[in-house]
Amino acid sequence: KLGVKEKDFISCNSTSLCIHPSWICDGANDCGDYADETNCQVSHGQKCDEGHFACPSGNCISSVWLCDGQKDCEDGADEFQCDSSCLW
Repeated sequence: KLGVKEKDFISCNSTSLCIHPSWICDGANDCGDYADETNCQVSHGQKCDEGHFACPSGNCISSVWLCDGQKDCEDGADEFQCDSSCLW
């Protein structure tokens, strides 16, 4: 059950939600802040070159594009978990 702490479930980083470990790196934003989709290997065994960021979709973008205020990954994952003030 989404959001209910049960045995074998883990807490999301910055939300009060709890998810099953199998939901980590599955391409879905289960935590609501993409914490469960960060630091995942690119699908199909691909890895991004050094200096690049792996979008959950499998695309690689330049690391200089992280937290620059523009969504370069299809889902905007490159703009999550940025230590800055709100952009709106």
